Amino acid sequence: METKTNQNQIVITTSAENEKQKLPVNLILSLAAGAIAGMAIIFGLFWGAEMLLSL
Repeated sequence: METKTNQNQIVITTSAENEKQKLPVNLILSLAAGAIAGMAIIFGLFWGAEMLLSL
């Protein structure tokens, strides 16, 4: 993104290759691993609570 000033007119041009940013693969993998771990923790908590309450 670059800004040019012409007299009292401001023109902002954006180039597509600079504006498009892809997420790095390791970030996506860590997000997926965190989501799976969070689901496992929540499932374990609910299962443990159910086991305790059924006693």
